[in-house]
Amino acid sequence: MGEATIRYVFHPRYGESVVVVGRNRHGDEVALTIRHPDGSLAQLPIWMMEERAAAMTLTERPRLRLACLRELRRRQRPLNFGRMWALKIPHFNST
Repeated sequence: MGEATIRYVFHPRYGESVVVVGRNRHGDEVALTIRHPDGSLAQLPIWMMEERAAAMTLTERPRLRLACLRELRRRQRPLNFGRMWALKIPHFNST
């Protein structure tokens, strides 16, 4: 299918050109299947290849409350997107 550059600054292969071997849809999300140098395959959301992904930054203070992230995880679980789309949020008591 071609090549694409990973533009998401927090991806370990940021800035690298990758070989794209397929394209999949998960609901409204599009993912590209890429081939790693060792021959293994992985799926990346297509937005990680877009210019806007390079502009993402960290903030000093979180923009979303932990309760909101937990609710998001609860709602996504029935969609069963698997590990690629899993949102991992630590479990701890906020006492």
